[in-house]
Amino acid sequence: MLNFPLSLQISYLLCALGDGHLLNFILSMSTGELTDRKKVSLGTQPITLRTFTSKNATHVFAASDRPTVIYSSNKKLLYSNVNLKEVSHMCPFNTAAFPDRYDLPFLTQLITLRL
Repeated sequence: MLNFPLSLQISYLLCALGDGHLLNFILSMSTGELTDRKKVSLGTQPITLRTFTSKNATHVFAASDRPTVIYSSNKKLLYSNVNLKEVSHMCPFNTAAFPDRYDLPFLTQLITLRL
């Protein structure tokens, strides 16, 4: 479950599938009802989802063969492709010296990026 900007009071349930598809629903916190089902193809391999915060906003990193950053704007989910191939994981590397940095481990290298 994911709550994007609290002022909008919209909760989403994101379900990553093993075939590279992502299902998202709007979740009613009062009734538990799922509505507005959408299915998006983010690749062909299993997806790993990881929330992170950047510039005081919550986002989701979808690690897969076509990595994507998911965020909310104007009560809609938006998807932004990351120009890297086959990212299997993302983890925060947020220190005073390197704010808003994130690590993307690869088989032969480690990439640190700022979002």
